[in-house]
Amino acid sequence: MAAALLEARDLCKYFYEKKNVFPAVERVSFAIREGETLGLVGESGSGKTTCGRVSVGLYKKTAGASLYQGRDIHRMSKKQYFDFTKEAQSIFQDPYAAFDPRQKALDIVAEGIDIHRLAKNGGVRRRMVVELLEKVGLREEHASQPLTVFSGGQRQRLGIARALAVNPRLIFCDECVSALDVSIQAQIINLLLDLQASRRLSYLFVSHDLTLVRQISHRVAVMRAGRIIETGETEKVCAAPRHPYTQALLAAKPIADPELEAIRGREKLFLTPPEKSGPVPGGGCSFYAQCPSALPACGKAPPPLLEWEDGRQVACYQVS
Repeated sequence: MAAALLEARDLCKYFYEKKNVFPAVERVSFAIREGETLGLVGESGSGKTTCGRVSVGLYKKTAGASLYQGRDIHRMSKKQYFDFTKEAQSIFQDPYAAFDPRQKALDIVAEGIDIHRLAKNGGVRRRMVVELLEKVGLREEHASQPLTVFSGGQRQRLGIARALAVNPRLIFCDECVSALDVSIQAQIINLLLDLQASRRLSYLFVSHDLTLVRQISHRVAVMRAGRIIETGETEKVCAAPRHPYTQALLAAKPIADPELEAIRGREKLFLTPPEKSGPVPGGGCSFYAQCPSALPACGKAPPPLLEWEDGRQVACYQVS
């Protein structure tokens, strides 16, 4: 098996407010190999975005390690981290807030080119940007246009072009399609898949939508209250989820047929935001209060993440 490009080992991130401690990420471990996509999925408040940001060094860690090609990102020198930012880029959730509205597309896409001094002169800079715009489905004339003329989908294409500008190996996709219409989401997902195939990119893809993650990810890690509660090959997890929370997450996706949706609605598990759903990490399973098959042990200590024969891992006393 190929070595991991990015690896998290018992990664923790706590936030502090006066005397209170909020464990946003609690002992999370995963690995992403070259050319692979890991989908990090969960409800709002599950810790998935914080986990992603700590993993690529956008937030400081509290404990554990996040390794890029074996080197801890959080222990890098300024020069080493600067070089790392050429290897790893990010695409953010809100295509309206991600850019300076006063800039034109040319300068937005060329940001990394300028920072890392990749263009010899202005002519080379412009040619590089135009190539990137065409690569993501935009046109040369877009380069000189202000940000205000671009739609949400076009702005996200600019975000992808900006990320590609430094020829990275890893891209952190932070809910990068959640603010877009469904039809535009499909276009962006297809674009990301095409770019991955042609450039052998690795993605850390964060989303609240497990069915969306299923389209793009090779493996998936389901988060709840800062912990990974199920992980494995995406098709195996989605086809036969073992953790009750993963089952609930899949059931929460609406069905177009109203009659089938009404029947299924009676069987759905009620999903409550993790911060309102019972014990915090360290005091029991965060899904304990809603789980229909909870055991007394579930309310006392969070179950360990144990590996099964099919390669997936599940943190549940009922299936361990």
